[in-house]
Amino acid sequence: MEQNPTALKLKNLGNTAFGQGNWKKAIEYFLQAIEVDPTNHILFSNLSAAYLKDGQNEKALEAAEKCVSLSPNWAKGYGRKGSALFYLQKYPEAYSAYQAGLNIEPDNAILLDGRKQTEQVLMEQQQAQGLGDFQDKLQVLFSPKVWEIVQNSPKLSPYLHDIDFRNMIEAIQKDPNSVQKYIMDQRLMQLISEILGLNFDDIQKETEAQEQKETEAQEQKETEVQEKKEDQNLNQEQPMEQEKEQPIQQEQEKQEHPEFEGNQPNEHFNETKEQKEQQEENQIKKDQAQAIKEKGNKHFRNKEFDKALECYDEAITLYPNEMSFYNNKAAVYVEMKEYEKCHETLDQAIEYGRKIYAPFPEIAKLFARKGNAYRKNGDLKSAIEMYKKSLTEDRTASVLDLLNKTEREFKEQERLAYLDPEKSLEAKKRGNEFFGQQKYPEAIKEYTEAIARNPDDHILYSNRAAAYTKLGEYPSAIKDCDKCIELDPTFIKGYIRKGLAHYFVKEYHKSIEYYEKALSIDPENQDAKDGLQRTTMKIYESNQRAQQGDVDEEQIRRAAQDPEIQAILTDPAFRQIIEDINTNPRAADHHLADPVIRQKLEKLAAAGILSTKRK
Repeated sequence: MEQNPTALKLKNLGNTAFGQGNWKKAIEYFLQAIEVDPTNHILFSNLSAAYLKDGQNEKALEAAEKCVSLSPNWAKGYGRKGSALFYLQKYPEAYSAYQAGLNIEPDNAILLDGRKQTEQVLMEQQQAQGLGDFQDKLQVLFSPKVWEIVQNSPKLSPYLHDIDFRNMIEAIQKDPNSVQKYIMDQRLMQLISEILGLNFDDIQKETEAQEQKETEAQEQKETEVQEKKEDQNLNQEQPMEQEKEQPIQQEQEKQEHPEFEGNQPNEHFNETKEQKEQQEENQIKKDQAQAIKEKGNKHFRNKEFDKALECYDEAITLYPNEMSFYNNKAAVYVEMKEYEKCHETLDQAIEYGRKIYAPFPEIAKLFARKGNAYRKNGDLKSAIEMYKKSLTEDRTASVLDLLNKTEREFKEQERLAYLDPEKSLEAKKRGNEFFGQQKYPEAIKEYTEAIARNPDDHILYSNRAAAYTKLGEYPSAIKDCDKCIELDPTFIKGYIRKGLAHYFVKEYHKSIEYYEKALSIDPENQDAKDGLQRTTMKIYESNQRAQQGDVDEEQIRRAAQDPEIQAILTDPAFRQIIEDINTNPRAADHHLADPVIRQKLEKLAAAGILSTKRK
């Protein structure tokens, strides 16, 4: 690849700044180089790496995407994109980016490692969320609601008349394990795609596009190989890799050969006898220092901290380039609860490590140690900052797990710190005043503040439900009533307000249920009596209109979405009972004598499904 001399010079300056840990300066140089040579994909790759190091993840993604657009068949560009997406916590997209790179270069170790790390995070997330959203959505396949999805889908509705399709779904619902038997059936795949909100046609198109992309990549293999060779010859073409990538060759050369200067190897480099002897002497010192460190480790395990510190200091003096010596020394200070000394040791180590171009994983461990020290000392906010810096240097599953765990703990810490029953009571009073003034949005805001201060007060949820009901936000009102009832199952207002909210959304069968529950707590409660009577009359009026052909479609639609109603309607035995009643009215008395059947019939009538009077 022929490069603009000015752009090359600026790129080299950027790489030097990058190697020194001066990310902002590196970004500045790379941007200047791009102004001179705006079609050089490697410049955007380097810029993405620098942005990522500087914590500017969004800009890192933009640069990576530009790199990919300029050179779609350059595998490393997808690695840059995957890294940026990973740090933006867009893990599925990161996985796709790494996979796209591997489709071009299947044996790329960096891409393989990135994909593996992303897989680990996705698995951890899935474990943390139990079954996860995927499985939750897929449960619809095993419920009566699946037929509603089939009916409402233009692509699936023709299958309603397909006996084989119906038999297949019924078999799967009876035995979920049998889904493997039918997994290759295209009709089933279309149904699953519909349930998960995916577009089956788009998936097929994407697969075809990917195959076409792989073909194009193969056709341009010779060009790719040539670029790889040039990339190897010009070490300055990329900054040091991060996220499990090894330092680029220029940094390895700098550590191994004193004659290596700047970004180009010395053409006349010849290892002298003196240099060889120096390397051997350094190795001897390193081995001696390692032996001293092992003694320190033994003292550490025996809780002999002063002796351990002496050993680690001696090892550092003998061979200061080994970062693990500083890390172990810091660990001693953590055990001694001398956190300031711990941080001072690690800061010095990080600064020195930058100067000698220590490998990124070693620097990452120092930041992780700082995070552990802050976490142990209760400073979770600072711990989170250090874990993020560690992951910027080297992405590891263990540190990522620590970061996620600490972020959850910090969030809970903030929540607990916010608790204040007295301030909750003050907010509640303000909410009541706004409610009395019919300023319902303001009332909701104050009740929400009161809940944040005291989330275990059931009355707050009841009050907010009342305000939501006034604004017509019935689903929110129902949700608050559920929480109120959960906190105090004997609080009658929770049931009454829930019954009222269901009434307004024409879920009369549920309204009846909760008014009756309220009366089971207090049979003389007038609000519950009035609510039950009002709902009963509404059901009667609705049934009368239905018998005259005026069916309330909204009521029917809402009832059809109720799992309890669905369960009743899909029960073969109960469907036979309904058919008996429709064909032989005298059979109604026989069936109504059974209290369980009577209750189900009344529920269907209340839901508007049956035009049957409530007796």
